[in-house]
Amino acid sequence: MLFVGSMGIMEGRGGDEIQQKFSDMYIPALIANWKVWPLIQTINFKLMPIQYRVPFQSTCGIAWTLYLSLLNAKADAKEDQ
Repeated sequence: MLFVGSMGIMEGRGGDEIQQKFSDMYIPALIANWKVWPLIQTINFKLMPIQYRVPFQSTCGIAWTLYLSLLNAKADAKEDQ
């Protein structure tokens, strides 16, 4: 919710446009979140040595932000059509 709202503000969108983008992005992002993060956290806490946990989590966070950015761009392309 924070990502979509802040991206909408930075893109100069109004409240209605942000709300529309949120409704387009929320369900796909939430489903992906449920698929990805439990697995990542399981790997992080069960398999990852303690000295690599923070770098692993940070790398996964960067990849997640990239996914959200691509989802945001996909929603923009959908609106433009």
